[in-house]
Formats: sequence, C-alpha cells, structure tokens
Amino acid sequence: MSRKWNPETDIKLWWMCLVISLLFTTTFAFCPSDCECGKGSDLPPLIQPYFYPKRHILCNFTDVNFDLTKNLNLATQTINDSALLDIKVLCHGDSSINWTDAKFLKHAFALQMFNCAIANNGTIQFPLETPLRLLLFKKMRSEDIDQINFRGLTSLNLFTIVNSNLNKVPVLPFAPRLLSMIFTDNKIENLECDWFEQRPCLSCVIDLSDNVIRSLPRCATSNSTMSNGLTLILSRNNITDMGNIGDRHIGNLDLSQNDITELSSFTYRLLIVLNISNNKLKLIKQISFPNMMLMTLDLSFNQIETIETSSFSNLHNLKLLLLNGNRLLQFEEVLTPFAVPYTEINLKGNLLRYPPLEQHGFQGSPKLRISASNNSFFCDCNLKEFQIISKTPGGDIFVDKDKMTCGQPERLTGQLLLDVDLSDSCPVIESCPLYCECDYQTSSAITSINCSQQNLSTLPKNMPNGQLSLNLSGNSIEVLEERGYFRRLVLLDLRSNQIHRITSTGLTLLSDVKSLLLQENYISQLPKTIIDVPFKYDTAIYLFDNPWQCTCHLLWFPEWLKKSNSSVSDKANLTCIQLSPLQHVIDVTGEQLNCDVRSLPAYFNYVISFSFIILVVIVVVVVVAKYRLAVKVLLYRRLHIQMFGPGPLPGGVENIQKDYDVCISYSEDALKWTKETLLHRLEKIENPPYRVLVPDRDFLAGESILDNVAMAIEKSCSSLFVFTQAFANSEMGLFHFHQAYAHMLKERNIRIIIIMKDKLNMEELSDDLKAYFKTHTYIDINDRLFWDKLLYVLPKPQSIDMNNLNEHIEVMDNANLV
Repeated sequence: MSRKWNPETDIKLWWMCLVISLLFTTTFAFCPSDCECGKGSDLPPLIQPYFYPKRHILCNFTDVNFDLTKNLNLATQTINDSALLDIKVLCHGDSSINWTDAKFLKHAFALQMFNCAIANNGTIQFPLETPLRLLLFKKMRSEDIDQINFRGLTSLNLFTIVNSNLNKVPVLPFAPRLLSMIFTDNKIENLECDWFEQRPCLSCVIDLSDNVIRSLPRCATSNSTMSNGLTLILSRNNITDMGNIGDRHIGNLDLSQNDITELSSFTYRLLIVLNISNNKLKLIKQISFPNMMLMTLDLSFNQIETIETSSFSNLHNLKLLLLNGNRLLQFEEVLTPFAVPYTEINLKGNLLRYPPLEQHGFQGSPKLRISASNNSFFCDCNLKEFQIISKTPGGDIFVDKDKMTCGQPERLTGQLLLDVDLSDSCPVIESCPLYCECDYQTSSAITSINCSQQNLSTLPKNMPNGQLSLNLSGNSIEVLEERGYFRRLVLLDLRSNQIHRITSTGLTLLSDVKSLLLQENYISQLPKTIIDVPFKYDTAIYLFDNPWQCTCHLLWFPEWLKKSNSSVSDKANLTCIQLSPLQHVIDVTGEQLNCDVRSLPAYFNYVISFSFIILVVIVVVVVVAKYRLAVKVLLYRRLHIQMFGPGPLPGGVENIQKDYDVCISYSEDALKWTKETLLHRLEKIENPPYRVLVPDRDFLAGESILDNVAMAIEKSCSSLFVFTQAFANSEMGLFHFHQAYAHMLKERNIRIIIIMKDKLNMEELSDDLKAYFKTHTYIDINDRLFWDKLLYVLPKPQSIDMNNLNEHIEVMDNANLV
C-alpha cells in the first residue's frame, strides 16, 4: 500500500535524518594531551547552534606550557567540517599557553579561557565571519587581552571579560545578534565617546559594574546610532558626575551603589528604567527630572531628606517610584496625580510622620498604590483622616496598611494605625513636652497634658495650641514663673512639688484658669498681686499643706482670705507654722503678731523709695564710668557742655594764631574717602567750617617735601592722620607722623589725631608705632559716634570769611589741576 506524499512531514523527516547522520559520522581523530574531547556541550541552548553537531574540548593544564595554536588547529582539522566546537581552557598555577593565531575558531561556537597567561609577542587576529557566539575570559592578564583583535566577531551573542584587571573596554565590530557584554570586576576608569559611537550592538546589556569609573563621558546626542533598548549597568563604581552620553541610546541605566550626591538636571530624556539606589543623594530638586519617558525610577537607600514640590510632575509615564530606605519626613507636597492608569510608590523605611494624604491624588484615575510600612508614624489627631480614607471605597491607596504601625506616642508604639481609637480623644504630638502625654478631648475641645512624676525641675516651655489642662504633680519644680501658655490654661495641677516661690507675673497670666492646685509644696507666702488678678471664672485655688509664714508684712493675706471674692477654696485649713498653739492663717491678727499696723505702710514706702534712689545713683555711676568718653562726647556735641574735655591748646596758644585748624595726611588708598567724605564734612557742612590743609592741594610748589611737612605742622593747630595698612607702610606718611609727634612733644602746641580707617596688622608695624598705639587712643571709622568723637577732639574752628575760604579752596584746586 503506497503512502501519499506529505511535503511538510517529509521535509522534517529529511532534516532529522541529516542531523542524526552528522552526529554519528563526526568524531575526533585527534584530541590534544591534557584535554578531554567528546560530544555535546554544557552551555545554555540559547548559545548552541541549531542543525550542527557539537563537540566539546576541555583542556586542563597545571604547570606546563601548552601550544594552543598547534593542538587546536590539529583537532579542528581532523573533524567533519560540519561540526562546531565548544572550547574551554583551564590554567592552574604558572601554566601558560602559546597562542599565535586563531584559525581554529572557524570551527568554534564558544571559547572560554580561565586564568591563562598567553605567550605571544604579536597580535592575535580573530578570523573574519567566525561562528563564535560566546567568548569568555576570566582572570586573564590585561596585557594579553590588549594583543587580541576582536574585529571578526560579528556573530557573538555573549562577550565577557571579568576579573582581569582590564583598564579599558575592548573595541568590537557591529554584532547585530549581541545580547550581552560583561566587563565586571576589572579596573576600568574611563569610558570614551568613540566606544559608544562604534555601534557594537542593536539592543544589548553592557555590564560595567565593579570597576573604578568616576564619571560618564559627555558625548553629543546627534551622532549616536545605538538603539533605545541599550541597558547600561554601572553599579558599584566611583561615579560622582553622571555627565551626558546622549539621550537616544540608553533605555535602562543602573547607577546604583556609587558616590552620586547631587542631581542637578537629568539629561537622559528617553530612559525607561533608571536606578540610582544606594548613593548619597540628600535633595531632589524640581529640575532634576525634566520631561522624560521614565516608567521606573529607583531612588531607594539614599539619604534623601527633601523632595521639592512637583519634582516628579513631568514623569507622565512613571509606573514605579522607589523611595524606600531614605530619610523623608513628609511626602504630601510632592505627591501629585500621575497621568498613568497605575502608579506604585514605595516609601517604606523612611522617617514619615504621617501617611501621605494629598487629597487630589487619591480619587478616581490615576490609581495610586503606596507602600509605607516601617515608618515611625505620629499617631495623633491627624491620623483620623487616614482612617477615614482607608475605609472609603475607591480611596484606599495603601497596599500595606495592615503593617503600618505607630512610632509615637510611646504608649501606642507598635499599634496598627487602623486600630487606634480616636472616638472620644486623640493624642497630640506637635509641641507636646518631652516625657508628657497629650490628649485632645473631643467633647470639651481641651487638650489634656499629663506630665506627672517625670522628675521635672522647671515648668515646660512649649505646649500644644488651644485650651489646656496641665498636670505637673509629683515633680521637683521649685518656682512658679510665667509661661506664654498660661493664658490658655483652664487647669494647672502642681501638687507635691518643691515650689517655694511664685512670681507676680506668673500669677497675673493665670486669669483664665478654673482650678489651680498648689497643695503639698514649700510655699510660705503669696505675691500680693493675686488680689488684682482678674479671674474670669469662679476660680478655685488650693493651698493646703504648705509652710505658711504669718508675719507683719503679710497681714494682707488673712484679710484677703476673709473676703467673699477670695479664690482660695481651702482657706479654712491653712495654718501658720511658727505660731503655737496652732493658728489658722485666716484668723491671724496684727495684735497676735505684735505688729504696729499703722506705721507699717509708711515705713515700707520709705524703705522702698530710698532703695530705689540708691539703685538709680549706682546705675548712673556705673554707666558714666564705663562709657565716660561717649558721655563726654555726647554732652559736648548735643548740649554744648564740655566736661573734662581737651580744652585749649597748651601754653595758651589759640588756633586763631595759626593759618589752619587741621592738617590731614593720608595714603593713596584713602584718597577717595578723605576727599569726598572727611574733607567735604569739615569744609562744606560744619558751621563754622574748618580751615583744612591738604598736602596735594596746599603744599607749596617748588618746595621740598621736608619743608612742606614742616610748614604744615607749624601752621596747623592739629595734625590728623588717616591710618590704613598702606599708610603704615608708607615712608612719607610715617615721616609726617613722626615729625608731628616730635613737634608735639617739644612745643606742645598742636594735637595729633588718628583715624583708623582699616584694621591694621599690628605684627607688621614698626616698634615705635606699636608703642604709640599701646599708649594712645584713636578713632575707629566704624564707631557709631565717629563724627561726634572727631569733632570733639578737633580744635574749635574760628569764624572766617566764607568767600575768602571758598576762593582759597578754588585757587588751590586749580593750581593742582595745572
């Protein structure tokens, strides 16, 4: 019975027979020594070629020199041409291989070489159009790899060089089927733009992790020819500068475990996946991520504390945002609606105080899913909003709400957020004093603060907002002094403390309190201001079990207790400790204490008035003694009273006998200030104006500098020097100063005045200048009383003819111009 011919079935049978025949007909005629040769291959099926028989060669060498070229060429020549080899070479110890050419690779689809030293001084050229699909070098010498020319490897699927001290990425030809290039655990420092532009693959994974790369090259985008699907792995390097290697050829970039501290503006616009986890980022700026195609952004395990508002608003395709393991305190202002159907945000392991609850990001599309467990949440009154949203259909965005627990207050630590009972009261965290418990009472709108038995020595300084009920009993507080929150207290419990003093202002601010409990303290008296405190309510003050001192000057206290409007609720139980038999404070009279009641007010008024006068006199004397120069200057300048002033010039010489009131000397760096400020004030503003001699305006032309300086000193009532560092180093300036100082010591008919314009380096001054500044005072230009002090020490100017003065100034200015 004949079978009908089926083309499809018969062709498959024919191919199967052909493969089987090749497998059984191809054998090794020669296998090198120290090698094992056999059928098959242990490599992944993806690497093994179809329709070709596979032969495996495993060479394992120890302390021998092996001629790889000769032996493998012989092995490949003795097998059927249709077979392809899987070659693995293992070297141990100091063994090396002699490798001069790579002809045997025409019959190989895989070459793996481990720990081998290559004995060859020339270049090893890989054959063109070799069928090699896998090339793996591990623990090789980088100088040996530099001798190999890989330009013939156009059929590669996997190219790997690891742990070989490689310091640069090898040059490869374009391999359209290349899936992965792995160069991990080497010593590559730099990536060149040329390597990216050579187009080694269409869409592949380039793994450069565990190297020493510090930055990425800044390559032009327009010249790039790589596919958008390129995956670049640069984890565990030393990268701080991300640079710009173009926007069009990287779809997945892994920069994890580097040293990146800042994202100024990310320029990889066409990235799909970006991993910057385990770096040192602290701030995410609004400009960090411009309009990009990102779908996954991993910023986990950095040190991020702040994310500026709308930092992710341009990421319209973002589906996964990882921020876990950072230091974020809040995320509400960052959270904005993402224009994608589904967005997942991981906020686990941060320092979030509250679950992020930005209202406009939760309802309808887009749908958010937030993971936020392992945060130290504040379980206070703000938690109610989270509980309401979590129970609202369609509003539940927290995927791990059953793991979100309280971190504060301490009594709720570890409790689930959803289980906290907020029906009658809720905790208050903000501004709650340390070691205290604060609860807001829903019915009364009063916050109850319990700080009892916490060993406090002073009153807390800060409190939550609103009306307060404060329990401070059982502490060690000694003084009841004022606090800003006293006006908001409705109850203050200070029982069983160590209070021995109450300030007047502290009592005055307690006008709104309804109950003030001061039992079991060391209070011996109250400030009399309690009589005038305008209590708004029927206030109850409790003072029992305190050591009351009943003395003559406190007779007002029992009189006040007897009045019906007294706020002391237990006044009948207060007793005097020094009276025997026991006497109630409310019953004490002046006769019992032998007090002259009539003379007491006058006596105390006299004592107080006299003490106040003495205090005022002491304060005035101290102020005048400490600021005596300023006082003398102000009295003279403001009231024209000259007390202990410089007085007339010695010897009775009046400044009218001289041509100038003052001669000014300065250096070039003080010229502008001297002319525009100092000289303008003395000659144009003061009335009467000063007669000023300025060297570059008033020195006689044709005379020597020495004669001009002598003339200036002789004709001036005072010499004023504007000191700067340049002046202190100027020979001419110091000559003028020394001449004036010597003239003053000899004739005693001039004054020397020093203005300190700049701070001088005293170590660089001459010995005579150092001695002068140690024994004489000067006027600091930065002194707020500068002008008052200057005009105080200058000789009083004489009234002169203003027209003559102005004419003189104009003539001298014109002479200088000429």
